Amino acid sequence: MGLACIVALAACGSSIKPAASPGTTGATSPAAGTAPQSTTLGQGVTDTSVKLGVVLIDYNNSVISANIDFTRGDQQKIFQAFIDDVNNNNGGVAGGKKLVPVYDLYAPLGTDPPLQACTKLTEDAKVFATIGVLYEPTGAGQVCFTKQHKTILITHELSEDIMKRVPGGLLLTTDTLAERSTRDMLEAANTKGLLTGKKFGILAETGTKSRIASVIQPELKKLGLSVGTAGVLQTDASGDTTAAQSQLDSVIERWKGENVNALFISGLTAVSKVFVQKIRKAMPDTLLITDADSSAKGAGQDAVNAGLNPNPYKGMLAYVGLTDQQQFETPSLQECVKIWEKASGTKVIAPKDLTKGRNGKRDEIWITVRDACSDVKFFKAIADRVGKYLDNTNWIDAVNHFGSITIVGTPKASLGTGKYDASDSANLVEFDPTAGTTGDWKVVG
Repeated sequence: MGLACIVALAACGSSIKPAASPGTTGATSPAAGTAPQSTTLGQGVTDTSVKLGVVLIDYNNSVISANIDFTRGDQQKIFQAFIDDVNNNNGGVAGGKKLVPVYDLYAPLGTDPPLQACTKLTEDAKVFATIGVLYEPTGAGQVCFTKQHKTILITHELSEDIMKRVPGGLLLTTDTLAERSTRDMLEAANTKGLLTGKKFGILAETGTKSRIASVIQPELKKLGLSVGTAGVLQTDASGDTTAAQSQLDSVIERWKGENVNALFISGLTAVSKVFVQKIRKAMPDTLLITDADSSAKGAGQDAVNAGLNPNPYKGMLAYVGLTDQQQFETPSLQECVKIWEKASGTKVIAPKDLTKGRNGKRDEIWITVRDACSDVKFFKAIADRVGKYLDNTNWIDAVNHFGSITIVGTPKASLGTGKYDASDSANLVEFDPTAGTTGDWKVVG
């Protein structure tokens, strides 16, 4: 994984798409919960407790810290506050069991750290499930947790390709899979007339290469649009983007020769500023669309802070739910904010009020609060549906029959057989550098 990808991931934390609402379980299940499919207890589960792994990105890692302009606070303390709230104020999970967390702080520089986290949590600590951000674009880390060790993983930044490689019901996300968002986003943009007369080029990265043939090209052709060259950037764990930039230079020349006037950019790395700035300089009037909204927004905000004008991300299209400030103001997220403020004795700064401190970084505590609160409560919602006999068999049955579930800022969301990405609702948005203090998405139309 290249440095550009690490910086892009750091910009999003977990996911800027809507996150699970605290304490909600949605519609009752027609089958799950009426009678257990099994009367055993899973790994890490006793009559009174559940071991829960928590994976955290190490933003203080020297490679990552040197290339980001924000902090995320003490993530472990923030997660612990919400685990304590569940244990002490909300009856535990699955009929009164206490959550016993096991933390792993890792820097996603290549596949080894995520795989080491998998070994530590599943083999050594023997957790029942893991939550947090396990970022591993090849899918090896997610496969290690769910297929190799048969444990539950609730995480973010997933793809259909990864989801199809693991047992159904063990890998979940509160987000929308990128491929599903891509289909809906292109259809929405076409309906609004934004794609009329466009000829598309495609820029992907190694981890999203499969989306070119499986989703992006077929969807563009389905809409009657011309498609030119598809380029795939090759990056590595050294952080050197020289080769990838040279690749992009070559692809840009081909796009120019093909009269490409729109680009679909797929992946957290491909949409990072080192590549988008080069594209904008060579093809300033090209329409840009991405399936990596979290990375794009973070890079667009970095450009605002750097005083770049025009902002290379201005007008870029994506498909997301509420803006940061709108999410922050929802009652469910405000509940999370109040829990942390009470536990820490500190004030959580709203997204619209964030500014750089003396260290030159924005103190984005609200993102960690949102992610920690939502992941813990999402796990609780499903575990409560399972009940006393918490094991994989009953968990999968509960997920497959769950039905609707409430997601912050999203009017519709659900879990069910074959559908393990919860969010069902988003909007076509464009990046507006003038929104808030550092820029944000705004709904198109």
